[in-house]
Amino acid sequence: MLERRDVVLIVRDGGDRRGPYEEAQRLYDEIVSDDPSPRLTPFERAQRAVRPTGNSR
Repeated sequence: MLERRDVVLIVRDGGDRRGPYEEAQRLYDEIVSDDPSPRLTPFERAQRAVRPTGNSR
């Protein structure tokens, strides 16, 4: 499963063409957060909640 996270980028230039990844990478800086935990939506939190096991009816 892919983790959802917020990413902050500083775009240095829009570029003149669609190029390879290495070239595109030079067009922006990613600001790394000190908070390693992903920010989940309420739905995502509910999906990850620990559910009791057993025969409950």
